[in-house]
Amino acid sequence: EQTKVMREEAELERKNARISVLPSVWLSTYIDTADGEAYYKIALTNKGLGPAVIERFDVSYHDQPVYSWDELARKMAAQIGSEKSFEEEFLRSSRSPVSPGLMLEAGAMTYPIEVDDSSERDGIRLLLRGSLDMRISVCYCSLYGDCFRTELFQRPQEIDACETVEKPFISHGFFRN
Repeated sequence: EQTKVMREEAELERKNARISVLPSVWLSTYIDTADGEAYYKIALTNKGLGPAVIERFDVSYHDQPVYSWDELARKMAAQIGSEKSFEEEFLRSSRSPVSPGLMLEAGAMTYPIEVDDSSERDGIRLLLRGSLDMRISVCYCSLYGDCFRTELFQRPQEIDACETVEKPFISHGFFRN
């Protein structure tokens, strides 16, 4: 009888240990056009108790995968018919890597892309107009291997594992003209 109680206590402690390091990653956008200054940011925030290990970061436009922010800008420009085609130039922005293996600490926030007035007004307009047809999802795991998938403005859903991707999204880049 005592052995059974000890086993149950040990199981409860293991569950508690897992919960105490559970990450909760949320994707959101920050958009502002007030005071004559405009910006568009995509944010990744860990609102959980423990670190999140990012395994996948996927972006698609009209249900077709894209593999970089510049490719996204080109596809949006072609679809929307913007002043700039982004064929010859890059989307001027600052970008933070969200490559597989990135550890996002509890309470941490990173911006996979930030576009502002000083860098690319056309880019902001393009992202604002095209973002309804853009989908972003992130797959991440806890230190104990509990995995979750989340999309823009959606609650993380627990899944068995993050599938590996043959061609990862290249989120980082250079601030270029």
